[in-house]
Amino acid sequence: APERFTQDEPDGVALDVFSFGAIAFHVIAGEAPGDSREAVRQALQAGRGLQLAARVPGVADGLHQLVLQSTRPLVSERLNSFEDVIAGLDLVEEELTAPTPVGIEPEPLGLSDVDPLDAKMGDRLGDDSVVTRRLGRGSTALALLVERPVGAPPTEVVYKVSLGGDADRRLADEYRILSGLDHPAVVRCYGVIELAGRQVLVEALAGRLSLSDELRRNGTPGIEFLHRWGYDLLDALRYLEREGRSHRDIKPENLGITEIGANREQHLVLFDFSLAAIPATDVRAG
Repeated sequence: APERFTQDEPDGVALDVFSFGAIAFHVIAGEAPGDSREAVRQALQAGRGLQLAARVPGVADGLHQLVLQSTRPLVSERLNSFEDVIAGLDLVEEELTAPTPVGIEPEPLGLSDVDPLDAKMGDRLGDDSVVTRRLGRGSTALALLVERPVGAPPTEVVYKVSLGGDADRRLADEYRILSGLDHPAVVRCYGVIELAGRQVLVEALAGRLSLSDELRRNGTPGIEFLHRWGYDLLDALRYLEREGRSHRDIKPENLGITEIGANREQHLVLFDFSLAAIPATDVRAG
């Protein structure tokens, strides 16, 4: 992994995830991604990760995406954990083992036929966006990181796909809470769309890592980060109070770490307002 040569104490989990992707590339392609460290570095830089499909035409798209997401040269863009790798392998297995009915020619799916809840890495959704990562499933929604077509800024966003039923109402409540909010430490909402009959909340990516990920990887932050991140959170709470909004589920898992400005300073962004509309008298929520 590139960080082995640039960091004194690189994160072990990130190294293992990269190693998985590199080994998978070597086994499936039948050759190493490069014949020298410099050749590998150039391949990583050119493709923002190892491009398996370029070496193995026709390889399953899910497998290509899994190798790519595991070998991102920037740790912040790489799969966060082996849980993510295992989830990706499960999706690849589903893709490779899905039966084709005997005697029936498979018909290509139209864009609108892809159910966002079943979407895998590389799938194209009904609005022509492409799933680049499944971020996780909660009690009300499945979060997908997608790349939208050029002309639909921002290109990279999060789709929170409702699980249906009461989750539709809670997603609508979350949209109502987030509508009109504009603060750098509060996730930005771009609206609600419908895909394959499912309600989808469109949000900015709060960060490729959560505060929970950061604490697990690196332990207690230094005083500079404690001061900056503490200010971010308190400023977000002051802003929400002024706007008459609440969150009700503040925890490290719901605080993203993003980079802001020319110096790429790391700041916190509060996201997941799915419990915000639940009455304050419901003390068991969350």
